[in-house]
Amino acid sequence: MKIELDEGDVNAILDAVCNQIADLEDTLTWMGEDTEAPALRARVQLLAELDMDIREQAFRRDDWDTDLESTDLTGRVFSVPEEDFIKMGIDAREQAKLNNRLKHSTVSAVDVWSLNGLED
Repeated sequence: MKIELDEGDVNAILDAVCNQIADLEDTLTWMGEDTEAPALRARVQLLAELDMDIREQAFRRDDWDTDLESTDLTGRVFSVPEEDFIKMGIDAREQAKLNNRLKHSTVSAVDVWSLNGLED
């Protein structure tokens, strides 16, 4: 069976399905674990799947790839700051080496002077 629907019809159906799902979920919350709860949960699941199916069918575009730009890059110019990227990498590596040296160095926090010639 095929039914012609416009966008307004589809939106009205989706609203009705969403409202029914919300009503059933409210009912489940209100009634708690009743003997009818599994059937209501199954109904909510069915309506949720119906909602997704309608959305997929209504908003799917078969010509999705015609809007994409060509992947042919011949003649195009890109501004890629390769030198900046490389420089930042070098700087980061040098900083890491310096930090490592400082962490493992034997530099004392106290300056030590030679007292040659100042002794008594």
